[in-house]
Amino acid sequence: MKESKGIFTALGIIFLVFAVFTTVIELTTSGFRVDVLMTYSMAFMCLVLAQISEHLDSTDERSKTIKRTSASYSFYATVVVMLVLSLLVNTDVLKISAATLLQILLPATIFILYVSLLIVTKKM
Repeated sequence: MKESKGIFTALGIIFLVFAVFTTVIELTTSGFRVDVLMTYSMAFMCLVLAQISEHLDSTDERSKTIKRTSASYSFYATVVVMLVLSLLVNTDVLKISAATLLQILLPATIFILYVSLLIVTKKM
């Protein structure tokens, strides 16, 4: 368990350094692009897993309840985000391509999933 915590922490820091480096380069040259959000979400995922890995490694009832509850919360939150994005795109408030929309939606889903996992783990 301690090994996985260290590995996840190291991966999270590597992803975070890469994301910040990429953001700085993009901002100084051409402006911010949304594809860097995926790297930030991967860093966030690894850092959250480093914090809660000991709670999810076991196969007891508490671990199953955490996973089930978190999946339920994140499903509904993701549906809400998809509905809001759909509403904004369909009313032409947000004018972006489908590829850009997916580049926003996938990291948002990862953020939502791991925030809900972190909250449910800390509550139980």
